Amino acid sequence: MSFDNRPELNLYWHIDVLSPNTVHFVNENSEMILKKHCYDGDNDLTYIDAILLTGQWEIALYEEGDMNLTDEYSIYSIDFLENGALKVLNPNNVVVDYGAWLAYRNEGLFLGLNFGLDSTFNEFNYRWRITHITEGRIELTDFSSTGTVERTLVLERIQ
Repeated sequence: MSFDNRPELNLYWHIDVLSPNTVHFVNENSEMILKKHCYDGDNDLTYIDAILLTGQWEIALYEEGDMNLTDEYSIYSIDFLENGALKVLNPNNVVVDYGAWLAYRNEGLFLGLNFGLDSTFNEFNYRWRITHITEGRIELTDFSSTGTVERTLVLERIQ
């Protein structure tokens, strides 16, 4: 397999498990699991996508443990694009960063964000659990393996 933007994955892979929804690849040092992503007929995911694609969003809250880091990101807005890309804009509507997003279901509803490793916004590179969503607000949580909240990210639509 060849991955243009992920040279560390350009390896020879053996198919270890093949099922209708999952392919498990292995090599001598790594493993990779690909899961089928198809949400035709999943009304929750259709709803989430429709909400995110309507307007720009601001970071209303970002907490890591007991530290509130919201002010570091409060001047930016995020625009979710239909093709799975997103862009971050400064107050002058100039694009300052790009990323990718995906809403999906995996024992709950999630929003995956990826801004890359060299981004100011790489703190948000994660598969966030969607804990609450309305037309103007989405609350995302990062839970530890023990179930405690490690980080909270809240996005609100800019009116």
